[in-house]
Amino acid sequence: MRMDVQKVLEEIDDVLGFSPQTGGTLGVSSVTVRYKACVERLAPPGSPFRKMADALDPFALPGTKTDMKLRAIVEALREAVAKDRLANFEELVHAAVFDDLLIQSVDLLNSDYLLAAVVTAGAVFEEHLRCIGRKHAVDLGQAPKWRKTSQINDDLKSIGAFDQPTWRQNQVWLDLRNEAAHGSQEFKNRTKEEVRRFLGGLKEFLTRFSA
Repeated sequence: MRMDVQKVLEEIDDVLGFSPQTGGTLGVSSVTVRYKACVERLAPPGSPFRKMADALDPFALPGTKTDMKLRAIVEALREAVAKDRLANFEELVHAAVFDDLLIQSVDLLNSDYLLAAVVTAGAVFEEHLRCIGRKHAVDLGQAPKWRKTSQINDDLKSIGAFDQPTWRQNQVWLDLRNEAAHGSQEFKNRTKEEVRRFLGGLKEFLTRFSA
């Protein structure tokens, strides 16, 4: 789910404005710990901010200027949040590939290939769910026993990434995708308009929940 930018900025500003009650090494350590925790909490996994912060020890010996380095990272993170620059290259690639596949799905639907349209779009949906799960450190399992996307959907709801209506809609789409994948009788009773609503809703979902 997209972050509340104002709330994140307020949290970062609170950390940047922190002033320790004690001086010396204890005071410096108190500041650096907060800086590093802020990056770990708010920066996306795999981002340059996380990587730079991970390389720094908040309890490093005096003279290493770790506090100043971590503060610089926090300030850079704040600027990235304020200017909506947190989307990384991987997210942009995913978006481009998924957009192409959704266009193919719409073309298939317009040619009355409902099953192929749902299978193609459903693959996009399931992969995007996995990407969101990876982003939130959800257990995806390991080959050859990958966890079901319905389980990933449940986990994302349990950690607050999805609200109840989104979780429920995701499950409906997963059921639709499974019907198409198995060529079930239930899917044969589906209408073109139902599939069109699925494709439209999925496009909105990809926009709302980046991965």
